[in-house]
Amino acid sequence: MNSKLVKVLGAICGGLLLVIGGEWFYASVSQQELLNTQIPKDNKPLADAMPTINLTEHDEESYGDLVNRPLFIEGRKPVNEPPPETVKGPAVTVNFDWVLKGIVYSRKSGLLALLTRPATVKSPKASNNRTQIRLGAILDGWRLAEVTADYVVFTLDTDQKQLFLHKAKPKTPTRSGNATPPPGVQPEGTPPEGTPPEGVPPPAPEQQPEDLMPEPESPEDLIENSENE
Repeated sequence: MNSKLVKVLGAICGGLLLVIGGEWFYASVSQQELLNTQIPKDNKPLADAMPTINLTEHDEESYGDLVNRPLFIEGRKPVNEPPPETVKGPAVTVNFDWVLKGIVYSRKSGLLALLTRPATVKSPKASNNRTQIRLGAILDGWRLAEVTADYVVFTLDTDQKQLFLHKAKPKTPTRSGNATPPPGVQPEGTPPEGTPPEGVPPPAPEQQPEDLMPEPESPEDLIENSENE
């Protein structure tokens, strides 16, 4: 039984090998035929045609830059081209509302200008509205160019602004005796109305005319008047 089984299995393996060999041979032949049909034998690759450029010929003098300054040579330097002009925009106007309040001298910084300005919405704090700057400093775009005893000068480009020292007016002290009294009250030390000033005699009393003075009644008239009553 074992010998028969071995023979049968060997015959099956031999048949499979023949089938595999036949398929491989058929595939190689088919592939070769396909390659022969795609690539024709007579066709050869054609060279690419070079492009043609129509250039106009000029005189040698027109190529002076290329002759005097060739591209590929040692020591060739670029031409110093002028810088492009920068277009200046319109000057921005800054609201400079500072007031000069004083000028002081410091050993370390020299002359200092004390400036103040009214409080604004942007800087409501009092610390932002008071400053002291020295000569050459910049405040809101303006540069302090000159400091004197009475005024300072700020510059912005070609503009110039001069601030004079703001001096406070002296306060006159009010006396208590000079206060105006309330209506109807005569101030102290003031003579009453009708009193002549010192050194002037008082006027003589006015005399009534005799016609207007009433005559004294006699005793008889007085008795008659009492009886009538």
